[in-house]
Amino acid sequence: TFWDFRPRAGEHAFPLGVVISDGETLAPPRANYPSLCFGRGGAGIRADGACPEGTTHAIAGRVIIEPGDEPDNDGFAGKPYPLTLAGLDITGRTLLLLIVDGKQPFYSDGLKLDDGAAVLFRRGAAKVLQLDGGGSTTLVIEGARAATTLNSPIHTRIPGRQRPIATHLGFYALPAAQD
Repeated sequence: TFWDFRPRAGEHAFPLGVVISDGETLAPPRANYPSLCFGRGGAGIRADGACPEGTTHAIAGRVIIEPGDEPDNDGFAGKPYPLTLAGLDITGRTLLLLIVDGKQPFYSDGLKLDDGAAVLFRRGAAKVLQLDGGGSTTLVIEGARAATTLNSPIHTRIPGRQRPIATHLGFYALPAAQD
């Protein structure tokens, strides 16, 4: 229920697939959870969940989609849903991210998994990994004064509420040049 969700602050979380941070494996790979692996030479999406030697950062996902696939995703593929998708080009040097809000009538119903993947394929992705969806679909940036949520996540049917999750995908970037 919305008043009794887990994990709570201070409780241990148990990721469902590989987690690697700064080269240290924090959670092992699991066969049914593919991975997005980052290393010095680029990135890769692995169906077996295991990352190659030299991986510096990794996170597990749910479903891999390649051009022409018709994903099932446990029955959610045919329905609009909040999505977090990561796509890689053929070289593994360009990462494309798609964050889609959903389950919020009059704001956003979401996007079907195959339609979301098609957006990334049109922009050059050769393979797409669904990282998660629902309440964990959240996009945040750190500003000069505070962190700002750029989308409208929904958890336990409450718009704006973020789902507690064990991992995240984060990037550091220099500020854009001002003209």
